[in-house]
Amino acid sequence: MKKTLALVLALVMIFSLTACGGSNNETTAPAPETTTQAPEATKEPEATTEAPTEAPTEAPTEAPTEAPTEAPTETPTEEPTEAPTEEPGKTVMSYEEFMAAEMETEVTVRAAVQFSAYAPAYNNTSVFLADEDGAYYLYRMNVTEEEAALLTEGTMIEVTGYKTEWSGLVEIKDATFTVVEGETFVAEALDVSEDFANEANMSKRVVLKGATVAPANEEGAAFLYNWDGSGAEGSNNDLYFNVELGGETYTLTVESDECPEGSDVYTAVTGLTVGQTLNLEGFLYWYNGPQMHVHKLEAEDRGYMTFAQFREAEMETEVTIRGAVQFSAYAPDYGNTSVYLADKDGAYYLYRMNVTEEEAAKLTEGTVIEVKGYKTEWSGLVEIKDATFTVLEDEDSYIDLPIDMSDLLGSAFADQFMAQRVILRGAKVTAANDDGAAFLYNWDGSGEAGANNDLYFNVELNGLPFTLTVESDECPEGSDAYTGVTNLKVDDMVELEGFLYWYNGPQVHVHKIYAVENYVAHPFQLKNKTGVTLVGAYFYPDGGVIGPNLLQEPWLDKDNPSEDNNYEQYVYLVRPEAEQYNWLIVTEDGQQINWQVQDVKDNFEFSFKKGLDPEKWEASLQEEAEDVEKLDEVKALGRTADGFYPGYVKIGLELKNKTEEELGITGLYLYETGGDREQYGNVIGKMRDAENGFELAVDDNGEPLSVWEPGKGGLYLFAFFIRPAAETYEVYLEFEDGSSMTVAEIPNLVYPSSAGTLNNELSFKSATDPDATKIQYDDNMEDALPYIAMSLIFGYSADDWYPAY
Repeated sequence: MKKTLALVLALVMIFSLTACGGSNNETTAPAPETTTQAPEATKEPEATTEAPTEAPTEAPTEAPTEAPTEAPTETPTEEPTEAPTEEPGKTVMSYEEFMAAEMETEVTVRAAVQFSAYAPAYNNTSVFLADEDGAYYLYRMNVTEEEAALLTEGTMIEVTGYKTEWSGLVEIKDATFTVVEGETFVAEALDVSEDFANEANMSKRVVLKGATVAPANEEGAAFLYNWDGSGAEGSNNDLYFNVELGGETYTLTVESDECPEGSDVYTAVTGLTVGQTLNLEGFLYWYNGPQMHVHKLEAEDRGYMTFAQFREAEMETEVTIRGAVQFSAYAPDYGNTSVYLADKDGAYYLYRMNVTEEEAAKLTEGTVIEVKGYKTEWSGLVEIKDATFTVLEDEDSYIDLPIDMSDLLGSAFADQFMAQRVILRGAKVTAANDDGAAFLYNWDGSGEAGANNDLYFNVELNGLPFTLTVESDECPEGSDAYTGVTNLKVDDMVELEGFLYWYNGPQVHVHKIYAVENYVAHPFQLKNKTGVTLVGAYFYPDGGVIGPNLLQEPWLDKDNPSEDNNYEQYVYLVRPEAEQYNWLIVTEDGQQINWQVQDVKDNFEFSFKKGLDPEKWEASLQEEAEDVEKLDEVKALGRTADGFYPGYVKIGLELKNKTEEELGITGLYLYETGGDREQYGNVIGKMRDAENGFELAVDDNGEPLSVWEPGKGGLYLFAFFIRPAAETYEVYLEFEDGSSMTVAEIPNLVYPSSAGTLNNELSFKSATDPDATKIQYDDNMEDALPYIAMSLIFGYSADDWYPAY
């Protein structure tokens, strides 16, 4: 599932079969078919620096501008087309003769313009040409704007230039042209669906039918801005996307100087989803293999929406979606059911769909259904009302794994995961009312035992309060979840699983609750010798809540030839104490394997070996000195593999040194008011590298900063700290002249302000006046919030302090 944190909602898919136009973009960059090819191999950077200086005046003087002045009184209408062919050595070649010509030799051909992309900033154009026998490609021919206007589709021209080749593409460079009056030709598009990789069709107008959109990168994106994903919306970058055809995967592109941002085909590609079937038209470019320049695109109508389309649909409009049932709660007294659905991109909630008892029996976990209804919203919850459904018998069942929302439930991004199956870990039960009750029957306490009322209880998670519920139509009185909540006591530590409902904020519907007596920490050695790539590794107590996933990226097998082979890992984990634990291993193709292990101790080695049969996997105490030393190191550091530190909070901050005294900071300590700063570390002097963590306090040479110099717009630090929850905190600063300052009682780093926000920016304005420090909430979605989130994802605390268990 694409469960990455989305800062931008998925784009709406648009179907298009409309031709595109030219643009003013000056450069293109053919992408390698695989991302292993170096970007230095691109051609256009050379061309954009050479073309304007090599021959900006040659083309106009060779044919278009000289001929009219040589004989305007003799035959004013004939001369421009006759003169170039009468020059010695300018014999027009047939297509066969052109293809037989040696590279880097002068050639002259006569063919009709099929497409021309003029770049006014460089006064050149690239042109696809064709005659009855074949096609040609003119690379960045120098022209004036007036000359470019002559190169309309079908116009016959005579071209002289030099035949050359680049990355397999045969082309004509340094070309000049003359219009041939009275002749036109537009080539029909050739269907290459069953012969796409045929070099004989190079530069021809082609169509490709029945191509399936394949992932453009490891994250499953349907397309990329630029070949390496380095571009962005609004920058008129080229688009790259992959398709599967006949068992092969090919890279196609929309070149922004041919079809700019805003054109129909450009917009259509930004709306693609993986798995769509496409019919395409364009020109068969070549870059170490076929790479079509797409000019028209038609996506076959699925008959239903993707998750991205559903998210973009207007409220109260009819929608059709497909998803797999994750949970269905049938109410026989009312003849309806509420259903949680999910696909690999997101989740949906069906509100009280009218069904018979027989229909409700079909809504089993994992069953894929198609749903028609109306998108609506109630108290913040996006749902589908007035729904009907059809079971899709031929679709493979799908059961979604839960998302760990322990750090995200109180974030601005939580609503992105609405209706998902989620887990929460390290939550502490707080009083549900002024009388200190651990839970209530009904939201206001008006219910009682034996009446099958809903249950409501409060927890504190990362210092933030949340109200959770057990809905009696989902988990009735007598169920494990219901009984588990009625056994709670205030201050109990719990882990739980359920679905992310929404009622003016996140409100998890709890389906499973697990009370934790004690947390313990273990260093483990893990080895992937399965023979396959793994994408999920979950370690948890038997009977406890699943999660989280230890793998932030695919885990390669021992025999994978990649230079980044990480088959052997040393990890440090904090988990509830238990006699028996489970491993849930997920393969790249979606297989899920469960493995129960007992008597787990520190320095255990888990070897997933000899395939996917857990009977052949091994768990044993590691006693090899070299491995024990590495395990001791991860334990001593205390940094967990999944960033889970129960009983503590993670505080994300944006730090700025803007002191007027121009004094560099040599020491920075953050601690709870009344706490001992000496137990924590100094932020200054810590170093992170791009491969192993978030870059923090690093100078231009990549060395750790010993002095953090002040300055407006200078180096800002984005970091997080692990601390006990407290009402206020302090920052102790040491300066390079030996002076120091304490910014005392900083509020709202853990507990929200009256406005509901947490302060996340500390800007030090003075080295002598602590009250001058600016303390605020920065909601900048371009700078502050993403960088703070990044520091949390990388998982390195700002001062290398981690709690001990």
